[in-house]
Amino acid sequence: MTQITIEPERADRFADAEHALTGGGDGADCWCQWWMHAPKDFTAMSVDQRRARLREDLTAAVPSALIAHVDGEAAGWVKVAPRPAQPRLAGYPLDTEIKRFSSNELFHGTLSAFLGAGFTETARPGAARPIVAKALS
Repeated sequence: MTQITIEPERADRFADAEHALTGGGDGADCWCQWWMHAPKDFTAMSVDQRRARLREDLTAAVPSALIAHVDGEAAGWVKVAPRPAQPRLAGYPLDTEIKRFSSNELFHGTLSAFLGAGFTETARPGAARPIVAKALS
């Protein structure tokens, strides 16, 4: 039987992060720094600088990522950080009823999905850029 575990990632297991992030996709280029920096700052960093920044992030007392292992081998990765620490999430989600977006832009999520999950719109700084919130009990 396949065993899957998900744990907070740490700097002392950085080899697992490297394995998960270099197995395909954009991980080997962005090192989960794309979300964490304004576009001009991200572009100014080299791949090695992004990799070093991730390693530094993983030394924090509160882990900034989760890593999945399948039968003991690093297989998946997700960045976890407070929203204010991720400037690329500004204007989240997107209202596809107002404007058409490319599939690459939909990482923000769609307004309809958030409304369907019980969020309510609280502000709209741009025509297709609502701000939503969900009350937690």
